[in-house]
Amino acid sequence: EGKLSDQGLFTGHFAQTTDGDFGILYRASFRRVPKSQWKELVHRVLNSEGYAGEVSNPQVSEVEQISQPFQLSCDYTREKYYQWDDKYTSHWISLPLPAIGGELAPGVKEKKPADDPELGSVGETAYHATMQLPAGWTMTPPKDVDLKEDWVEYHAKYSFKDGIFTADRVATIKKSKVPLEQWEKYLAFRREMYEDWSHQTLISPPKNHHKFF
Repeated sequence: EGKLSDQGLFTGHFAQTTDGDFGILYRASFRRVPKSQWKELVHRVLNSEGYAGEVSNPQVSEVEQISQPFQLSCDYTREKYYQWDDKYTSHWISLPLPAIGGELAPGVKEKKPADDPELGSVGETAYHATMQLPAGWTMTPPKDVDLKEDWVEYHAKYSFKDGIFTADRVATIKKSKVPLEQWEKYLAFRREMYEDWSHQTLISPPKNHHKFF
């Protein structure tokens, strides 16, 4: 959750809850690092997920409490958010959400395997983000996306109301493998996920807004 200033400064709060295999990986990472270095580790975690900014006030759940999901949170700031350029009044942005995993960029070739492609553990990944734009600024949110196959589903919903840009993305793995005969469908699914994740949205100031140099 965060807000964007008319100078391109994004300030917000990041929170993540992780269970299953990924939760184990996070616990192992934090167990190996002294608490005095956890802020740096949280920064590296967010940076690896595409958050190019600074973190403060990191909070991490007890790494030994394996019966509970692993949680981490922090405050987050980023100057000149996304592709912010002071030469222009309107700006292209994307919501501060990482890739879910499996997205396939156009032009990237993947060799068809000999066996059914692995999807990983059955489960769900859900992302939610809100961004408050500067007062009076406008935008048109992306179109919702609904992809559904027997082995996985992906849904994305977007809205812009009362100056707040909201996004929800959910990927649900229903089977651990994709039938090999559906290889091309599998690639197409991943390309549509990438197209949604990489979508950029133009935000614009009020019409009476002027920029002086």
